[in-house]
Amino acid sequence: MEFVKFGDVESVHAANAKHGISDSRISQIGPDIGASLPPFWTYSHELLPSRNTSWTNVSLLTNAWTGVTPAVIQHDMRHYATSGSLRETWWSNIWYQKYARKMFDVHIQIPIGAVAVSGYDAASRRQWWGIEDWKGGARNETKFWWRYEDVCGGTETEVFRDSKGPWYLPSNH
Repeated sequence: MEFVKFGDVESVHAANAKHGISDSRISQIGPDIGASLPPFWTYSHELLPSRNTSWTNVSLLTNAWTGVTPAVIQHDMRHYATSGSLRETWWSNIWYQKYARKMFDVHIQIPIGAVAVSGYDAASRRQWWGIEDWKGGARNETKFWWRYEDVCGGTETEVFRDSKGPWYLPSNH
């Protein structure tokens, strides 16, 4: 597994060379990723890299042998707290990590809307809405609302790695 920018030939060559691969399968970004909104797209114009930055211009963890970019990375919990574990070292390399705090702020402020829509016109349109309209926390099995700081408080140093301290719900939310 290597972090690869699909739009950067040198990045692809370096990943292949590291594994001794001559017939690269890292040729183009997966169609599911390519068809999604750009990585830094937001409804607003927050101070992130350009909202038009292409997926080919961000570093994605990719299997160098298959060319597949996984949607989720599962780490072995037996090595969770081990110094130098992949969970610890890879986190800083994930494309959004450097912008995690700002992206979380933006997510909290996104207007609530349908999570999926189908149909070509008003007569055939169907919408699916998420069951949770609240943001910045989570509900438990009894439907009690827990704020972010109650659930994740104390993890800011590891999660955001930006030395800005605790995360608080934006005041304009």
